Amino acid sequence: MISDRIKMVRMKSGLSQAAFGERLGVSRDVVNNVENDRLKKPEQKESLYRLICREFSVKETWLRTGEGEMLLPEPKDVTAEVAERLKLNDFEALILRAYMDLPQELRNNFCAGMYDNLFKAKKNPALEKPETGKQAETSWERDARLLNEEADAVKKVGEALSASQHTKNA
Repeated sequence: MISDRIKMVRMKSGLSQAAFGERLGVSRDVVNNVENDRLKKPEQKESLYRLICREFSVKETWLRTGEGEMLLPEPKDVTAEVAERLKLNDFEALILRAYMDLPQELRNNFCAGMYDNLFKAKKNPALEKPETGKQAETSWERDARLLNEEADAVKKVGEALSASQHTKNA
């Protein structure tokens, strides 16, 4: 019965009826009535079922029917997923997480600083566009040119975001 599954959710959460009710915004008596299938108004039941599912990450199908797993899967950590996909070592993953935890304005400034230091200040000839009349560029030179063009685009986006952020804050 659904009342038994609600009690299972409460017990798995390690909460008393009073604490469970507090999380749901109802009294201990309401929780007791639900667990003993004494809640009569269907509209009360439906909203309470949805609230239990949302508050305790319970699959609604399981709560209603008992089929499948009780809990929803944990949300994936996007930075961990990216680090895994790119096969980053622990330090690289730490850098990625620290960057993603920065406020947007600081990320924009970081990108602008990286662009200036990597692409403008160094004047790496491989990152410069080939002059006309020279022999055809190698694949490495083409990749470097494309990287330089992408960096220009990233800087422009960063500047635009920073400008729009300043406009919002003004």
